[in-house]
Amino acid sequence: SSVLLAAWLMEVVRYLMMQNLAQKNRAAVKSRYFEVSEEFIVNDSGDQVCASATVVKYKDHTLRLTQTMQEDELAPLFCGGEWAGTRLWQAAATLMDYVVENYNLHDKVVLELGAGLGAPGMVCAWLGAKKAILTDVEEVTGLLRRNAQDNADIGCLVVEPLWWNVEGVAKLHEDHRVDYAICCDCIFEPLYGDCWKQLSEVVTELVSKGVVCLVSVERRNHDGIDKFLEDISSRCSVPVSVVFDDVIEDSHIILYEWRPRVSPR
Repeated sequence: SSVLLAAWLMEVVRYLMMQNLAQKNRAAVKSRYFEVSEEFIVNDSGDQVCASATVVKYKDHTLRLTQTMQEDELAPLFCGGEWAGTRLWQAAATLMDYVVENYNLHDKVVLELGAGLGAPGMVCAWLGAKKAILTDVEEVTGLLRRNAQDNADIGCLVVEPLWWNVEGVAKLHEDHRVDYAICCDCIFEPLYGDCWKQLSEVVTELVSKGVVCLVSVERRNHDGIDKFLEDISSRCSVPVSVVFDDVIEDSHIILYEWRPRVSPR
């Protein structure tokens, strides 16, 4: 029908938009502490066809995060913004740098919301976290789980499917006693719609339980971030702090932190 065709075309446009963003991202990801590179599938002519893995190096550690999905995982990429979870974005690299410089994660439990490939959460395990809980929507947890298994030597990694809701994060906190929660580049209305509303709810819930929350974003046209900040300011009793705000290459990255009055254990 014409309605189904229009919906399909919308998803194709969304996917092409993400391809353009990814092309920009490939050359622009910068870090002060981590060496980030990509491995590529090469055709018979020697041309790079597409990225197959992201490689993150830190001191004597190396993460290899596959971007190659199984056949049954491909279809959901054309429904919503799940495809973005197969890339490492500048907002994630900047958050990783900030954590290295500012957080002591020894014996702490870290929750990553919208983990995608899982790099920031795994880096927290490198940095001494007792446990890193990597969460994302069910559609991409297969890829996330394989990456956690392939890099299991770095520490305790737990993969959990999570649709953002108060009940889900409350249960995770009850099970794992979370100290820190991180989230990277998960607010962009043209791709994710108004999921910032759910993020506002879960961050408020976590902060109310004494969890330090760090959200990293890249400012883009019509991104919805101002709506998120306005919404969470009406919910959360703890004021937000802008702990990083700078342009890296041509990406405007901002890190927002909510630090409860009661410090993590």
